[in-house]
Amino acid sequence: MSMVLEAEGLDGPEKLLLIAYCNRTDDHGYCWPGQQRLADDCGTSPATVKRVKRKLVEKKLIASMRRVDPKTGEPITNLTRVNLELLASMKRPDKEYDDNVIERLTFDAAAPRPTKKRKAPRGSGKAPDQVMAQDEPDPVDNPGTPSDQVMAQDEPGPGLKMSPTPGQPEPGEVSNLSPGRGQVEPLTVSDPPENPQRTVRPSVGSTDAPPTEGRTDGTKPAQEEIQLTEGVRLLQALGQERPELMLAGKVLADQGLVVDELFRLGWQVETLWPWLARPLPQPLKKTVGAVIAGRLKELLVTPVPGQRRAWGDGSADHWETETPTPRQYTANVVVKRHYECDGDEGLCGRPVEAEGDRCPQHARAPQPAW
Repeated sequence: MSMVLEAEGLDGPEKLLLIAYCNRTDDHGYCWPGQQRLADDCGTSPATVKRVKRKLVEKKLIASMRRVDPKTGEPITNLTRVNLELLASMKRPDKEYDDNVIERLTFDAAAPRPTKKRKAPRGSGKAPDQVMAQDEPDPVDNPGTPSDQVMAQDEPGPGLKMSPTPGQPEPGEVSNLSPGRGQVEPLTVSDPPENPQRTVRPSVGSTDAPPTEGRTDGTKPAQEEIQLTEGVRLLQALGQERPELMLAGKVLADQGLVVDELFRLGWQVETLWPWLARPLPQPLKKTVGAVIAGRLKELLVTPVPGQRRAWGDGSADHWETETPTPRQYTANVVVKRHYECDGDEGLCGRPVEAEGDRCPQHARAPQPAW
């Protein structure tokens, strides 16, 4: 932080944000504070933190990279590194300031050492003024020092042997220095697992347990894993190529179901991609999830490209004519369909995990009375 105070070419907000970063960096300049934490440390708004951070990135004083949780795929706080070498090179030249008044503030060298009299113990018969000087503890410079800390005058002589009192355990080995439950270690940036464990869907009619059921410590329950359907994989691939369009959590799962419905209607990846990968509107007045949801809603009422009505004379293509999907999109996006939902009298076609299962839409449908 002293390097920030002595650096040239920085204004007040830039120095304030750099001090907040340096307050949490390690010896190599790495830290991972969130924007709200930085805003609270600086006493500003998150919008001001974003604006000043952009200026520091342009000056090459900090660099950040996005991180995601490898288990859930949700974004977490960015990993940031402060350019300590560049910051040290920005030190301003030494300058003499006329503010040294140390000679004007002096103390009397012959002043007596202050002492505090201790009360005489009860029943000793001694008055408070009869307490001997050798019985008084030396004054402690740090007033926060605990009273049970062993002082130098209380240490035993070389001829005495100290043994623990009955019931007092002998000192064991050094305790484990691993971080406790309250400490959070930084997560390294890694790709999501290739084949994550799928969540078990409840049977029809069952109810989920409340999020806080069985919890007495007040902590939040672990986040549920997202089922990797075709739509979810497409949105994840879109977020990897266009980070500003990245979705996560419940928004990713909900919009993935809409993309699955578009696939069922006959949409292909190469026709969906240009619609979804369009730049965000400027100025952005909605969340990214709301923008993607609006585009998908627009696609639901749009005719499927490439489908034409089939005439008896063969003058047009059939509805079932498929356009080959480019391999670059289907490598990590499309999931092979092994089993399909037999809802709507076998016309549903949504992929399911096992034979006989139904999709979420038809699993909730009531059974006919006959």
